[in-house]
Amino acid sequence: MSGFEENEISKNANGGTEIAKRRLAKLIKPELLEESQIICSRLRNYEPDKLRVFWCHDLPEDPESAKFKDPEFQRNIHKYIFISNWQFQRYQMMHGVKYDGKSDVIESGIEPAPQSALEKPDDGNIHIVYTSTPQPGLEILVPVFRFLAETNKNIHLLHFPFYFIPRYFCYFHLFNIFF
Repeated sequence: MSGFEENEISKNANGGTEIAKRRLAKLIKPELLEESQIICSRLRNYEPDKLRVFWCHDLPEDPESAKFKDPEFQRNIHKYIFISNWQFQRYQMMHGVKYDGKSDVIESGIEPAPQSALEKPDDGNIHIVYTSTPQPGLEILVPVFRFLAETNKNIHLLHFPFYFIPRYFCYFHLFNIFF
């Protein structure tokens, strides 16, 4: 996809970042994409002849975010885009990202699902769906779900798995409720 950097994770992914990236690619004029390198959280190389925009989708605690403290990274990126004010503020606190013209917030947006996908099944059950990588909330969801399941026998937690990559192995013990 012209203008957007692909890497070992994103090339086979279809999560929120990739959906937003593909949607944005349809909206930007192709000639502008040719002049840009838009990096979605996972920088692997710089394209020195292009305008480099770092579109941050990770939490500041993610190991990939440590690059914000690297002076070379700071020099080589022309613009940082964060997906929420909360995320931007967290990067300011944890990584010293400046509140200046180099950083902006463009709230993340994904096209809404069609109405048919939002209709609740009429089976008398409560369905909770977890579709994210583990760091945004799984450690909270699991004990809350267990508590709710003690009094609601008709509650179901559906999990659509994240990428099985080593940095998430520390969360595997939480997934025994799925088996």
